[in-house]
Order: sequence, then C-alpha cells, then structure tokens
Amino acid sequence: MTPTSTATTSLLTAVGVPETRTYTFAATTVDGLIAHLDGYRKAPAASWPATTTYSTPPDTHQVRAACCVNSPQQLEQAVTRLLAWLADGVATRHDPRNGCFLRTAPSASPRIGLLFPGQGVPMNLGGGAWSSAFPHLAVDFPSFKTPDRPDTSVAQPAITGASTAALTVLSALEITANVAIGHSLGELTALYWAGSIGQATLSHLATVRGRAMQQLGDPLGTMANLSCSPRKARALIRGLDATVACENSPLHTVIAGRRGEVARAVQRAEQAGVAGTVLDVARAFHTPLVAEAADAFAAQLQMVPLLPPRGRVVSTVTGDELAKDTDLADLLTRQITAPVLFSTAVRRADMDVDLWIEAGPGRVLTKLLPRITDTPVVAMDAGAQSLDGLQHTLAALHCAGASTNSPYPPLVTG
Repeated sequence: MTPTSTATTSLLTAVGVPETRTYTFAATTVDGLIAHLDGYRKAPAASWPATTTYSTPPDTHQVRAACCVNSPQQLEQAVTRLLAWLADGVATRHDPRNGCFLRTAPSASPRIGLLFPGQGVPMNLGGGAWSSAFPHLAVDFPSFKTPDRPDTSVAQPAITGASTAALTVLSALEITANVAIGHSLGELTALYWAGSIGQATLSHLATVRGRAMQQLGDPLGTMANLSCSPRKARALIRGLDATVACENSPLHTVIAGRRGEVARAVQRAEQAGVAGTVLDVARAFHTPLVAEAADAFAAQLQMVPLLPPRGRVVSTVTGDELAKDTDLADLLTRQITAPVLFSTAVRRADMDVDLWIEAGPGRVLTKLLPRITDTPVVAMDAGAQSLDGLQHTLAALHCAGASTNSPYPPLVTG
C-alpha cells in the first residue's frame, strides 16, 4: 500500500523473528482509516513486503490502529476484525490475543502509567527471547536454577530484574511515564523508576527481601484467592483468624492466615457461591504472621540510601501518592505485613493516565485492570519466550498517540 496525505502505514519486524510483524495504521478520519484498511483486506499478500520500515505518523493522523501478525492470512483476518470494530463504532479496544489494537481519539501527548508486578508472575529466568534479541539485557535476568517449589528468594530478584529490562526498552523508545504503581514487591521497582534507589540497590533489596520472606515467619501460614470484593471477603472470614492480604480488584481478593483458618474460609466461600483457591506459597504474606521477615528486612533497609522519589509513585501500601518526605524504610517495612491496596492505588492514579503498561514479566496486573478501570492496558511480558508482549506494547503506544524512537530492529543496541 502507498501512504496518502490522509492515511499512512508503518511496519515493524521483531528482532530475530522476521516473520512476526506489527503493522501500524494512522489516518486523519475514521472513514479514511476504513478506506485505507480495506486495501489490506483485499490484497494482504501484496501488503507483505520483503523489507520493513518504520516512521512516526504525522501529528494530523490521530485515528490509529495496529495489528501484530506473522502471515498474510493473519494480516487479512486482523484487518477484517479492525474494520468490524470501526463499523460497530468502537472507539478504543485492545485484543492482544488476536493482535489487534484500535483508538480513534488518541492523545497528542499520551500520559503513560507503569504497573510493576510482584510475586505470582512468571520468573522468566534467563530472559527468554528478550536476552536473545537484546544480549546486553541478559544481565537483568538472573540465571538461577528453577526451584522445585515456590521460592521467594529466587522469584523476587528475577521479577525485579525483568522489570528493569522492560524499563531499559521503554527508555530506548523515549517513552516517559508520569506515574508508577508497584504491586507489593513491585513498589521497590517503582521506587527505582522514581530515582529513590539505584539498580544495584534494587537487586540487593529484592534478594534480601525474598530471602527473609522465604525463611522467616510462621511456616503454617498460607493464602487463598477469593473471586469476590474485599468487602465480601471480610464478611466471609468474620470470626476466623484470617485477614484480607490483597485487594486486587472488585472480583479478586486474597486472604491469608494459618492453613486451617484459610481452608475454612475457602469452604465458607464455596458454600456462598464464591470461588476460592488456596495458593502455593511459603507463608501468609501481608499479615502479622510474617512480622519476623519484616523486622529482618527493616535492618537491611537501614544500610542502604533511600532518596525522595523524583517521579510520581502511588503506593499500594497506603493507596495514595508518596510524598517527598515519606519515610521509605518504614513504608517498605510495613508493606510486608500490610495488605496490598492495588485497586485503590489504580483508582487514585487512573484519572491521569491514558495508557497503562505492565512493565515486567507476565500479564497478571493487565488481567486485573479491566475490573478496575476502562483505561487501556498492555503487558510487555519481559523475559518471555517470545517478543509478543513487546510488539503489543508498541502497537498500544502507537494507538495511544505516542511517538517512539526507532522501535525495530535497532530498538536497543547497547
């Protein structure tokens, strides 16, 4: 297809995976985008050139779409899906499973929010396709032996390492976020992003935090996920020695306590028609049952510099924005025994965000967000065995109105 004055196409090819492509489309009007996409639907093979190029669309081209595909047939299917959305009057939609993204009214300067995951996400040890495509990022992915059982001393530095790799890529793309939220462990990464700690300190704190949480605290503690609101969860555990540990969304609440009490809570939930699943964890995290781990971590925090955050961080400990004079050592100590107020933090920051990016391994937070907000979200899935998450992120950034710096293939050359 040939770009016109009213519509353009750019094409990105994944590093090391030349058959995987992200088409980014832009037009001045919805009708212009429909006409432009229709040409790809009618002749997908002719739109599959041997070489690829990328250029930022003109500022006037603010009706945007993108698709991530690996064959002319997939291109035809994706374009057909985008055309159906436009015909139905859809203004914004992300469908990463089918590689399709659309936004008919993006911002000229989109406000980006970052989500940093905690435990419960893939560790992605070794970095997968990310380390292969960008060898200089391999240092961010620890090469531990995969543990036989969940091991926080391995998981926590692996997760923060993957998140720092994601931040390196976003920096290379010249993407600047205006707020960050970290789920539990992820708050350490958010503070790294905000300039409160350096990368070496982040790695050290994740390691000692993970070791303390693995080894210290009541060994009879456990956790369970209930498919209900925090208020409903509190009603279900009333009278039991269990507490709400994570307020993840209106339909996802984690409770914690000793095994027998948690088992009784899950039984109550199921009798009330609420799905409950006991989690395979080492302790009852985010409860007083791990106070010993919090004390050990507090001692480590006294030995590292913690600077006031330069970037805006909304804490999942308090549910509010961190002040410049926040006692970070106290905050991070309390975090281990305090509930995670993730949904509260998202609602607090969401009014100032046009696109959320989960900058780390997995897609756990991305799956939670639609229960909290309508703001689009995309997961980078750093360190995965494919670069799909990275391509989806580029597609979502394009649709949000962002201008990126030379995404593929130079992206990050070290």
